[in-house]
Amino acid sequence: MTTQPHARPSAPRQFPLSYWISQEIQPSAQALAPSALREMAWNFGQVRGLAAACLGVGAACLGGAALTLLASPAAVGVLLGLLIAGMVLVGTGVLLRRRVKHRVPSVRPAMASRAPGKLSSGIGLTLFLSAVLGVLLLPAAISLEAGAGGMAAVVAMYALFLVATTSIFALPAYFMQHARKDFRAAILADAELRSALEAMSPVWTDPVGSREFGPL
Repeated sequence: MTTQPHARPSAPRQFPLSYWISQEIQPSAQALAPSALREMAWNFGQVRGLAAACLGVGAACLGGAALTLLASPAAVGVLLGLLIAGMVLVGTGVLLRRRVKHRVPSVRPAMASRAPGKLSSGIGLTLFLSAVLGVLLLPAAISLEAGAGGMAAVVAMYALFLVATTSIFALPAYFMQHARKDFRAAILADAELRSALEAMSPVWTDPVGSREFGPL
């Protein structure tokens, strides 16, 4: 009985970066094929989405601090908590945005995430949570005896909640949905990033598998 030898994975093809990022080489059969550039794009999108979430939630916290100062200046603990949280989150968002500039993203598989992968899903979740909060706030708003000032405070609080939920769910979903397109645009616009990837493309080999460098 003749034993058939085990088939070995074909060696990755070596092409210049311009070939791999071209939109003309994306046949349907390769639509979901793993590649180094696609892993980079997903990591690129996740970091940008996390940065946007931090910036948005941080801005909502700073807005909450301003609202607390106007409505309840004696609530020093709440004011300081929102102020510190807002500053930390905004600072983190700025650092994350700087992190992706001129830097080759990791080729390792993207971080596990429970965030929606499509903008429509992120918007749907945002609207659902906003509707739930609106239903809960409505009786409180009706029972307010503080007049126009109290109603304005409720509306402002609801608007800040919308900013926060949009930042947490919709913005990361947008960046994940458009990760490959945005990464291609970043490569074309960033000479430093493009140069680094051009140097990697002809010599890259997958250390743990048989992924090719592209397509994107």
